[in-house]
Amino acid sequence: MTGGTRDSIMVIFIGYETQVIKLTAQQDIYTIYLNESIQLLREVVVTLNDNLYLLIS
Repeated sequence: MTGGTRDSIMVIFIGYETQVIKLTAQQDIYTIYLNESIQLLREVVVTLNDNLYLLIS
């Protein structure tokens, strides 16, 4: 892997805690385990193709 010493990736998935993984030149394969988030969503907006929206509270 070529890159600077500050390279990292951010893994974000709804319902899980965000993780920042620092990449190193010594490692080619990463196994990432996501921790469930205890925070509940207050509101979810689902958008449709025809610019209509549905609000779920």
